[in-house]
Amino acid sequence: MRAIHRVSIALRIAFFVIPMAIVSIIRTVLRARSRGLDIKVAIRNGIVKSFMANLLPQQLQSLLPSGYTVFERWIAEKQVSMKEKPESSTDILQDGVSKLFWVGCRGLGSNVVLFLHGGGYVLPLSKGHLEWADYFRRVGALAGQQICVALLDYSLCPEATYPKQMQQAVLALERLVSLGYSPSQIVIGGDSAGGHLSLSLLSHLMHQYPDDKFPALRLSTPLSGCFLVSPLLSLDLDTPSYRENQHADLLSIPVIQDWGEDLFKGSQFVNEKQNGKGWGMALSSDKVWWSRLGEIVKRVYLVSGGEELFRDHIIEFGERLKVADGVDVSVHINMEEAHDGTFMDFEIGASPSRSTVRLGDWVVESLELSNQESS
Repeated sequence: MRAIHRVSIALRIAFFVIPMAIVSIIRTVLRARSRGLDIKVAIRNGIVKSFMANLLPQQLQSLLPSGYTVFERWIAEKQVSMKEKPESSTDILQDGVSKLFWVGCRGLGSNVVLFLHGGGYVLPLSKGHLEWADYFRRVGALAGQQICVALLDYSLCPEATYPKQMQQAVLALERLVSLGYSPSQIVIGGDSAGGHLSLSLLSHLMHQYPDDKFPALRLSTPLSGCFLVSPLLSLDLDTPSYRENQHADLLSIPVIQDWGEDLFKGSQFVNEKQNGKGWGMALSSDKVWWSRLGEIVKRVYLVSGGEELFRDHIIEFGERLKVADGVDVSVHINMEEAHDGTFMDFEIGASPSRSTVRLGDWVVESLELSNQESS
């Protein structure tokens, strides 16, 4: 069976991925030239888009190492390449399946970032996410802040569907609180699907999800902050940015449709959406859903690429959040970037971009402000 599976993947790559990659690269390069954008980034986006569009989720997962394997390899590489590797450990959460991978010193004297990785709920944790986590640790140290990062290794689609990942995110935050971290010491956030999951977590904290498997987590104070890089906010695919950027972004409309169907298959999402509930999609909620956000988190940082499909949804959601009392909302549109530009830079080992530096500074600033208020 394994041999047949490998042959099937090889045939798909030969007859679908490579031809589409050629077409995608030509389109993205021509667009990049006309707009003065980075040609190498355009080529990279065209290749990534072709693999995601032409391989099934199970095939992509079979080609990629698990999150645990990626974490162990990354720590081993750091031990060889650095004089002092980051402290690391692994926690198994209450469901016995999901895990927290810790990067940095996890003592109660430190602050913590709960990082929810992207990948469309299909792709596992990647080396780029770990480099990103370590970047937070390092910029914190430069500013005199001790920051550790806990990365959630959640269950993937299509085997695990909504709301399983939301439950695991709640368990992850519950673990941090049970370890003694004050919410004011915690920043949560993520990229793409991880941004979506971060908002599902915030929704649960405001509006208890009606399922006995979900802990009724009550925070003593608001979280320090929440960062959202290219978050999935809606499955409405009819916006100007979807039309303008369909040949520029590394995401494609069929992938968003198919992976979205996999995520919500057999769930109550449609009923929730019809009733204005925002656990499944942030923009599917009614107007008052996010009105209590300031009770849950002090600051929110939204990032979109100007060249990505999600751009208009991110702008719309930012405007919706700005009317919530007690929360500071920042929205940044990086015009030269496509989807998840910060992660893609870390994945290929590029130097931190201006948008990445700005995000790192925001995380440090959020924790500094919380520490000042609590002292």
